Amino acid sequence: MIYWNGKSSNDLNVIVEYYPRRIIPARKMEIETIPGRSGDVIFPQDAFENYVQPYSVYLSAARPRLPAVARQAAQWLQVPGYHKLFDSYDRDCFRLAYFMGGTDLENIFNEYGRATIEFNCMPQRFTLDGDELRPMFAPAVLVNPSEFTALPLIIIHGAGAGTLTVGSYTVSLTDCNGVSLDSMADDAYRGNTNMNPTVTGTLPKLPAGNSPVSWSGGITHIEIKPRWWTL
Repeated sequence: MIYWNGKSSNDLNVIVEYYPRRIIPARKMEIETIPGRSGDVIFPQDAFENYVQPYSVYLSAARPRLPAVARQAAQWLQVPGYHKLFDSYDRDCFRLAYFMGGTDLENIFNEYGRATIEFNCMPQRFTLDGDELRPMFAPAVLVNPSEFTALPLIIIHGAGAGTLTVGSYTVSLTDCNGVSLDSMADDAYRGNTNMNPTVTGTLPKLPAGNSPVSWSGGITHIEIKPRWWTL
């Protein structure tokens, strides 16, 4: 089963036929070939490539007939931008993906269809427990269970100026009232208001292992979505 764009594939009579391939994304790297020197010189990056995840599906449409079910499936799939992609084969994680489209649908007696649908996925498999927004009312230590550095969302609560320290990262704010620090987007905001001019320092990252979290000044407490992930 696929859960995409807020709906289950089963609810739309789109049934996954086979266990999908498990694809491991490639690491991004630059490769340089030097004349007269054996082998390549590689410059690996701390980042990974997107990849395409195919699902072999069939559409069951004995009663409403295939054209109607195919139209519903197309409306379900054809939404712009990245969305959360869940499937029942890895229940602890989700991915951010966009639908590539289009799809060639085999028509079997106008009652059944068979196709391969493909999603272009970001490399991370985000864990469900890392997607929870956690309140913190006192300094504590966050433990990243993965080997990969996470880029959290941190919401600051308080009044006036304050300083947040996460591991080796220190961020100073001139306004602590409901400011979101989104390390994945490299952005600071409050609702639709740009708060980047009120923030100095590098937005925090959570490497593998322990990251002590503390604050001072006008900060009263924080909320953090750590965004743990694996491949």
